[in-house]
Amino acid sequence: MAGFRKDFAALKLAGGEDSSSDDDDGGDLKKKMAARFGGVGKGRAAQGAAHEPEHKGALDALRGQKGAGTWKTSEAAAPESEKNAASGVGGFRAGTHVSTAPRGAAAAAVDAAPRTAYGARMAATPAYVGPASPAKAAAAAPGAYEKPAPLPDAAGLDGLLDELNAFRANPRAYAATVARFRPFYDGLDFHAPRGGAAVPRATIEGVAALDELLGWLETATPAPAIKLAPGLADAARELVDAAAAGDAAGRSTGSASRATPAKEVGDLGPAARAAARGLVEGAVLDVVARRVLFADEALLQLLLADGDATRRTRRNVADARLSRGGGASAATAGAGDGTVAALTLAATFRPHPTPGKRAYQGKVPVSDDDWLQCVLALPDPLPNDLLAMVKRGARVEVDYQTTGANVIATFPGGAVEEISVEFG
Repeated sequence: MAGFRKDFAALKLAGGEDSSSDDDDGGDLKKKMAARFGGVGKGRAAQGAAHEPEHKGALDALRGQKGAGTWKTSEAAAPESEKNAASGVGGFRAGTHVSTAPRGAAAAAVDAAPRTAYGARMAATPAYVGPASPAKAAAAAPGAYEKPAPLPDAAGLDGLLDELNAFRANPRAYAATVARFRPFYDGLDFHAPRGGAAVPRATIEGVAALDELLGWLETATPAPAIKLAPGLADAARELVDAAAAGDAAGRSTGSASRATPAKEVGDLGPAARAAARGLVEGAVLDVVARRVLFADEALLQLLLADGDATRRTRRNVADARLSRGGGASAATAGAGDGTVAALTLAATFRPHPTPGKRAYQGKVPVSDDDWLQCVLALPDPLPNDLLAMVKRGARVEVDYQTTGANVIATFPGGAVEEISVEFG
C-alpha cells in the first residue's frame, strides 16, 4: 500500500493535476508512470484506460441487477486472509461480505476483475452491489390513538391550594406530576386521565403546550408557600357559587386571572370581594379552572394557560409576592362546564375582626389579643401609630365595623385625637 501511495503522489505531479514542476527527470517520471498504468496525463478519467476493457463488462453486469436491496456488512463472513486487504473503488469494500444475494454471473464477474485502475485488488469474497438509490420502505401509517390506563385518583379540588404549594416549593420536581398527563394527548385532543367523559376535550395548542411547560419547570424559581386565609377562601366561594347558580355576571372565561376589579359576582371583582372580608394591600387576583375534578388536573390547566401566549395564569400562581390565598369549588349549571374551581390570592391579607368596640391602655407589647387584632386589621401605617400612642400612655378605642373603623385616642391631660377609616 505504501508503494501505491508513493506512485499515486508521483502521478499527481506528473500530470494527473495541474503541475509546473521544473525537475530534470520529469520526462523519465512520465515514462515510468505510463509503463505502470498504461497512460497518464489526462486526468482521472483516463487513468484506468489500460484496464477498462478488462473490468468494464464486470461493472456492467453488476449494474444490471435491479431492485436487489441494500448493503449489509459482516466482517465474520470474510476469510481471515482478506479482512485486512486494501480497499477497492466503485463502492466495493475488500474483505467484506455484502448482502445475501445469490452469486450468479455478477459475482463471478467480480472475481474476474483482478485489479482496479489504481492497482488495488478486488476481494474475491461473495459480493453484491444494490441499486444506486435503494428504495426506502414506506413510512408506517400512524395507528389509531390508544388511550393509556387511567391515572390513579388524586386529591379533590379542596386540595388545590396544597397542590399549588407543592408546585411552588419545587417546580422541577413537580414536572414529574405534569409528565404523567402527556400520554393522554392525541393531537389537539386531551382525554380524561381518570376515565370520565368518553369525548376528549379539545385544546388550542395540544401537547406542545405541555412540552413547553415541562421545559419551563426545569428552570422555574421556587416560591414561598401561600398561607390559607379563610377570608380569601370565602371570596373564592362567592365566585364559584355564582358560577354554580348559572349567574352570567359571575362566570369567568377559561382560566383567566385578574388583578383588577371585573364583573364576576355582580359588580364585585377579586379586590372588592376580598376587601369585604379583610384588609388587602398589593395585588389580589382570581385564577379559575373548569371541567376538572382533581387538584392536579386543575393546577395543570392553570399552569398550561393553553392558548395564552403570555401564560398569565402560570405567572400569577408562581408569583413569589403572593403570600395569602384560599380556594373553593362547585358543580356548575349550564354550558356543560361540570365543575369550576377558583383560587383567590393576595400579596397581603388581614381578616376583619368581629365588629364592635375595643379599648386598650397599658404596656407594649400589648396583652389584649382581641384589641391587637383590630389594630392590625387597619391599613398601614395606622397600626404603628396607635401602638406609639399607647406607649405615650393614651387610651385607644377602636370601633370596628365591616365597612370601616373609628378610632378615639385619649392622652393623659385630656387631649383627644379621632381617626376615621373607610375600607375600600
